[in-house]
Amino acid sequence: MSEPNVFVSATSQVGTTPQQLPRRTRLTVWLILAAICLVAAIGFLVPAFSAISAAATYAESSPAPDAMTVDAAIHGLWTLSISVALVICSLIFTAIHAFRRSIFR
Repeated sequence: MSEPNVFVSATSQVGTTPQQLPRRTRLTVWLILAAICLVAAIGFLVPAFSAISAAATYAESSPAPDAMTVDAAIHGLWTLSISVALVICSLIFTAIHAFRRSIFR
């Protein structure tokens, strides 16, 4: 005798596709992604400005820029660009949320 496959019936909701999720849940996912990107962008802003500030301090104290000044400036600009990219991603996710919400009404 074969036993019923309890594992498949108990976990039937695990493998749902995005189209099977409720509309409200799909719309909320975009807002959650946007919020995560904004929080990460804020987290990257603090080290970016501190590195740029350190580079400015090093540049003021020495007449010629040394490797430490250049490295701090590059690190600050790189971190700032990551922050800007995350803000752009957040705007894209928010726009997708608004677009999908207007379509489903």
